[in-house]
Amino acid sequence: MYHSINVDISSGEAFSSNSNDIINTYSDLYLVPDGRPTISNPKLNSTYVDIPGASGSLDASEWLTGFPTYKDREGDIQFYVLNDHGLWTDRRNRINALFHGRTIKLQLEDELGYFYKGRMTVDDWSSEKDGGYSKITLKYRLDPYKYSLLMSADKWKWDPFNFESGIIYEDMYSNIALSSDGSNGRVFSGRMLPYQPSYGYFGIAANSGDLTVRFINPELKIDDTATLTSGKSVYKYSWLFSNLSGKNKVTVKPISGTGKLFIQVRFRCI
Repeated sequence: MYHSINVDISSGEAFSSNSNDIINTYSDLYLVPDGRPTISNPKLNSTYVDIPGASGSLDASEWLTGFPTYKDREGDIQFYVLNDHGLWTDRRNRINALFHGRTIKLQLEDELGYFYKGRMTVDDWSSEKDGGYSKITLKYRLDPYKYSLLMSADKWKWDPFNFESGIIYEDMYSNIALSSDGSNGRVFSGRMLPYQPSYGYFGIAANSGDLTVRFINPELKIDDTATLTSGKSVYKYSWLFSNLSGKNKVTVKPISGTGKLFIQVRFRCI
């Protein structure tokens, strides 16, 4: 039975690893959803241009970015408030204090590898008569994308890992040995890349030499060279890693120097 969601009420950008920041709607608040909780799909930011005298219109939705963009996800999840777990008014006050108007991160119980972030409000309370259950509606407005719980160079964790479709990115995105003497670089392709442009940063491991690297992503029309300094992680193309067509390749090629590169990307998808 699907009985709860996890809500992170901390202020950080990532889903908190501190259990004190995580509210489970069942074990902490004794709320039971009235159906399987789902997060609504974001609507497409679409732009169509009518051409006088012509049939149909021009689809300009991707003219500025080269890829689709989306509106916020908006919706609600309804819960029954189980009886015999404290005074109704006290529980209502606590839920309002935790969620109403708060920025949150939200995680579905059957999708522990990802989280959503945005704002939540307590929209409605209803109290049934004659010993029936009270009902609460939690509304949300979330970013269009859902985000990977772990970043690409993080150590993988057992609990959120999907053993049927999951990929352990750590070995592919950390300790990448590059040298201008005989190294052809590293090519990322296929399922190793996210299907939406993803934020990240690039750096050289501590105690490693400076390294000048060429980054190439034909799909995003990026072909740029950057010098990364040991122990630092600065590179201007935070959207380098994407695979919008499903066939793209990203090449990381050494130009001068020797070092171990790490690439830390938080993947996002629809």
